[in-house]
Amino acid sequence: MHFEDRFEVNSGLENVWRFVTSPEEFSKIIPDLQSKYVIDETHFNAVFKMRLGVIGGSIKMSFEFAELRPMSYVCINGKGSGLQGTVALTLKLGLDGSGGRTSVNWSADTIIGGGIAGLAGGMLEPTIKAKIRELIDGVKKEVEKPS
Repeated sequence: MHFEDRFEVNSGLENVWRFVTSPEEFSKIIPDLQSKYVIDETHFNAVFKMRLGVIGGSIKMSFEFAELRPMSYVCINGKGSGLQGTVALTLKLGLDGSGGRTSVNWSADTIIGGGIAGLAGGMLEPTIKAKIRELIDGVKKEVEKPS
């Protein structure tokens, strides 16, 4: 599944860059986060809850800040499993800032495999879309907080 959009925030480019490239900070905005473990400056693990209709449980994922172009682009890859399936996520954020505002172009690609893909049926895409929207809204909210 592929999702993309753009948004602007009332926050300087340096502040947005610092947030979206920090495993400690970025991991806090994962929807329904149960636990996280920062490994180093480009890797972290997270466990979060997911519900697809009557099916629910935890998903464990490992994340890597795979590509960093200072102050302009970050690609975050996540892979994991749970709910009798596998999950892969690639989140790309392109940043452009001026005058204390930052524009963010983002895209997210997800691949769901295993039993959950078949069991969830038509609930999968809207649920994944809602979780990605929560993640993006979390970025907006956090970077606009007063220092």
